[in-house]
Amino acid sequence: MSVRGLPAGILYDLYNINSKKLETLLHHVFQPAQLAVEVKDRFGNAVVPREWFLVPLPVIDQAVARIQDGTITGYIYDPQGSCLKPLG
Repeated sequence: MSVRGLPAGILYDLYNINSKKLETLLHHVFQPAQLAVEVKDRFGNAVVPREWFLVPLPVIDQAVARIQDGTITGYIYDPQGSCLKPLG
């Protein structure tokens, strides 16, 4: 299944990276684009997902490249410009 012609899943190969630190880093970089929504789980309980972000695919590609070259810590996502911006 795809959304607007995008594949249902896109995989990136990243090696020798602590997955917990990577997750924390991605949450920090993309925090401005975190989707603020409440949904009901299968039992009817309200859940606020913290893993959903509204980020264009090209920006995700840029973030992965910056993770690979070690420069991602100097950037944050700018929702108005739909791009990664240098911190500071």
